Amino acid sequence: MINSKTRVTKRRQMELNFQPFKSSRITPSKEKIGIRSSGSFYFYSSLYRKKKLHEFRFVQLNYDKTNKAIGFLFTNNEDLVGVLKLSHRGNSASVRSMPFWRETEIKAEDYQGDYSPQLITTSDGKDLHYILLSEGKNENKT
Repeated sequence: MINSKTRVTKRRQMELNFQPFKSSRITPSKEKIGIRSSGSFYFYSSLYRKKKLHEFRFVQLNYDKTNKAIGFLFTNNEDLVGVLKLSHRGNSASVRSMPFWRETEIKAEDYQGDYSPQLITTSDGKDLHYILLSEGKNENKT
């Protein structure tokens, strides 16, 4: 809060009491992965910075059908099976993934929304981030 007295006109003095602007549209930094109705995955800025995604050119998508989990392995190795090119924009990234949705027969629009990723280490020591589709807003749709 900023308090100040300032002279507005020669005749009248006004006391100002500024409050910080807080928009309901501004969300706090979140380490989230979003699924868009278009089928794209979106990696929010907080996750992008913390996991240094700017250092990677590709992402390998992995799918666990039993648990309805999607795994993301960030890499620079374009020869890995199933890698897709990351699109970097400022402090975020996205990947277009229509082949993934067609192959898994999942409707992306049924699971659009933001997910909090979990992290596991693969047997070869790489970080694999994953999201559970059951945590989405439309978990009962198939």
